[in-house]
Amino acid sequence: MKMFTRLSFVVLVTVSSLRCAAADSDSLDYDLKLKPALLYGGDNDFAAAAKYRAKLRYDLRPWSSRASGFALGKSEGTLATRARIHSENIFAEVHLGGAYQLQTDYTVPPPPPPGTMDPNAPPTVPPPTGGFRYGLVELSFKGRFETDQPLENYAATFGPQLGYFHNNTANAWALVPSLFVDYQQVEVLKSRYYDSLGVDEDTFFRLSAVASWDVSIGELLSEHRYVTPLAAVFNLRYSYAYNVPDAVKDQGKDQAWYWEAGLNYEFTDIGWKWLRNAYVTVARGRQPPVVENETMVFVGLVVGWDKTKRR
Repeated sequence: MKMFTRLSFVVLVTVSSLRCAAADSDSLDYDLKLKPALLYGGDNDFAAAAKYRAKLRYDLRPWSSRASGFALGKSEGTLATRARIHSENIFAEVHLGGAYQLQTDYTVPPPPPPGTMDPNAPPTVPPPTGGFRYGLVELSFKGRFETDQPLENYAATFGPQLGYFHNNTANAWALVPSLFVDYQQVEVLKSRYYDSLGVDEDTFFRLSAVASWDVSIGELLSEHRYVTPLAAVFNLRYSYAYNVPDAVKDQGKDQAWYWEAGLNYEFTDIGWKWLRNAYVTVARGRQPPVVENETMVFVGLVVGWDKTKRR
């Protein structure tokens, strides 16, 4: 209860300070995606499944166009008609922090000197030169609730997160991944796995890292409008738990790997408003607090809604 009291106090103070600042340009963004799919998973079983992602973010820019403060609420998860054939978790989390866009500014060449232009020619504006977006760096405090689908193992976590969000697809820069590292205190609220080991400890620390690639391979293959929407994705996750009981270490459950690779075919350029893309994904590993590793194949569609409101 004390942990939740401290977390609530930090949230209230930070949100109040954000509201008091005078923003020159702020935004409210939301994004909702639903991914119904056919799942092939553990024990060679099939199941109907749905991935989902819901995000609400408020960015405040009182200092400059590059720096901002933000509040973010996000939930993601995977649900299947047969819960035990997949090893993906369900979570809801809140972030409060700041972000900075790494970039060099564009420069606009001066207009030609008077008398050097044809007076009968239409007026022209020289195109800007230079300028490059290197990515967005974020530092935030994160509070999170995470569980497996059967609700047999779940926990609350809190701690700092450092992230680099890749937002430039120019040339080979598209191969640079987005990176996120966090260090969390984990409060075990319920664990059927711990109970099976006779463990009653309920607090440990966890270091996690995520690398994510999203490459528009269709644009590299062809300029045809039906080829360019093809994209390849790859995600790699690793977590290491400190101060866990020896019984957990002996079974190798203090570490968790998870990777997924897939192809997306975007429908947005074709003019289908809500149907975003079709996808196929192959994944292996587990996402804590899920206990068992599984190999999974998802084939499905993405339906989505998103909007940005400038204030």
